Amino acid sequence: MSERRACQTSGIARSTLRYRPVARDDSGVITFIQAHMALNPRHGFGLLYDSARHQGSPGARRCSGACIASCG
Repeated sequence: MSERRACQTSGIARSTLRYRPVARDDSGVITFIQAHMALNPRHGFGLLYDSARHQGSPGARRCSGACIASCG
């Protein structure tokens, strides 16, 4: 059975089978978070996010809870 026919039968898009995630480099964001938290250990996510946006740090939009959790 062809790929096109199999996808049509199962009801999924063919692009789903060919999708390959692209790894992002979050090293700039992680460096900013670690430096900021060293200076301001009591700041939570809200203040950290505001500071990142105000300073125009690299990847400020990608500053997420998951990224902060990975920094420890």
